[in-house]
Amino acid sequence: MLGKIKCFFVNSTVRQKLTLLFAVFILYPVLIVVFFGYFKYAVDIRKEIINSLDQRIERVNDFTTERFEQAKRFAMMMPYDGTLNELYVQKKNGEISQSDLFKNINEYLNSKFYSNQEIDALSFFFTDNSQVVYMVQSDNSYSRYINTIHPIVVEFASKLGEEQFGYYISDDGEFYLIRKMTDRYTFRQYGNVVIKVDKNYMLGYFRENFQNSSGFILTYNGASIFEQGQISEDLRSEVMKKIHDGTQPDENRFSIRPYEILTSSINLDNITLRYGVIMSTRTIMDKYNSAVRLLIILTVAVAIAMILMAVPLANAIWKPIKELVGLMKQLEEGNLGVQADRRKNDEFKFIFDSFNNMSNEIKHLFDVVYKEELARKEAQLAALQARINPHFLYNTLEIMNWKARINGNNELSEMIEALGTLLDAGMNKGGRTVSTLKDEIRLVDSYMFIMGKRFGKRLEFVKEIDESLLNGTIPRLIIQPLLENAVGHGVEPVGGGRIKLTVSLVNKRLNISVEDNGVGISDEDLAEFDKLFKGLPNRIKSSTGIGVRNVHERIKIIYGDEYGLTLEKAPAGGTLATITIPYIV
Repeated sequence: MLGKIKCFFVNSTVRQKLTLLFAVFILYPVLIVVFFGYFKYAVDIRKEIINSLDQRIERVNDFTTERFEQAKRFAMMMPYDGTLNELYVQKKNGEISQSDLFKNINEYLNSKFYSNQEIDALSFFFTDNSQVVYMVQSDNSYSRYINTIHPIVVEFASKLGEEQFGYYISDDGEFYLIRKMTDRYTFRQYGNVVIKVDKNYMLGYFRENFQNSSGFILTYNGASIFEQGQISEDLRSEVMKKIHDGTQPDENRFSIRPYEILTSSINLDNITLRYGVIMSTRTIMDKYNSAVRLLIILTVAVAIAMILMAVPLANAIWKPIKELVGLMKQLEEGNLGVQADRRKNDEFKFIFDSFNNMSNEIKHLFDVVYKEELARKEAQLAALQARINPHFLYNTLEIMNWKARINGNNELSEMIEALGTLLDAGMNKGGRTVSTLKDEIRLVDSYMFIMGKRFGKRLEFVKEIDESLLNGTIPRLIIQPLLENAVGHGVEPVGGGRIKLTVSLVNKRLNISVEDNGVGISDEDLAEFDKLFKGLPNRIKSSTGIGVRNVHERIKIIYGDEYGLTLEKAPAGGTLATITIPYIV
């Protein structure tokens, strides 16, 4: 295996090696991040589900307790209207018949029963005759109550002692609230009100909040009184054991594979309801797996994007090598004097400069006179155009580096797109010396887009262009250098400003002006630029005047001496640069 890898590296091209190298170094940290993110996400998903269930349990506890409290408040208010008390006094004094007593008590119970939805049945009995039960109910539970529940309730009520209230829960999970009734005159107990709380109403919130769980078990005194879901006997036994025999009182979460169980309790006056909510780990895994699938898709997408980024990075290094090989082949085939395009200031600049010097020297030695005059203008134009590119590329890449260093890579794709447009124009693969105004405006927009990212709101760019002129032809790359000069020497020294590009037709001549409101230009500098344009000795630094000088000389080479570039003071205090060329479609 190692031999095959070694053979590949030995026999592969530089481009293939670079592509593989970039891909490995880019993918490695991505995979590391994904690997650790994978496990962290699993923990976060589980924690999120458990926390959500904890919140639902808290809501269920609060809501259920409140419903029982409503029933309790209802029972507490019954003695205060005095109806049952007065009927008791009449009964004790023999002032009312048994039939009227039965009728009045039932009417009273009916009025209370139908005003409270949480009550399933309402009954009353006197302590001196507990076998007689006055009762209203919503179902046919009277006989069952009389035969099964009432004897237990009577005994339960007798054991309340000083307590006025008490809850009783039957074996089948029915909830009863017993309220002692005391004579307001003698303060002696004369009866008991028994409220059967509607279990479905009380526990409906359980069903609503735990319907997505595998089930739940509600218990009292170690026995299950209400269940939901398909729960096996083994699971029920384990859950019941954990609910009532937990090692720690505050432990409310445990696992019984393949389930997660959360427990809680509802404390009423004399009873405590305990319950456990059962959550299948499959429910957790379903959410986890769906998230993992999304994570895998994103990882693959990122990996592909990284590989696609590796290819242009490798090409960026391979391209100048390939170009140099091609130039050498041209030189070998007799294309003497062939020139490499000047690049940015990297390691390849020295190689290309050396090649250019060697090619020029060979051409000069071979053909000093032959076609010298014919080639002069073409060579001069190509050289002037080529000199613009590295100057701009250097500044652009400096901006990109600054942006990447300050803001990370958030805006890199947009800047690369704009830079790609400018690079394509600078490469001039077709060897064209002219372009349409429309294409040059597109290059201008790309350049100002990059400058906009650098300066932000501190730079305002305005265009006033007659759209009917867009199909006219102009020399390539003559507007961008003026904008670069306006940015670098106009608005940048004062921290920002306004640049205006105007294109108009005056006397069949195309006027292209770039105006800024920056630091402006002095009379002395204007005089020096005039010397520069005329080819006279001047004090203008090459770094300052290279762009405008090249633009001016190229225009004169193409169109003649009556056309060119002028510089003057702008009305707003900055500098106004104007190009004048014939309008040609």
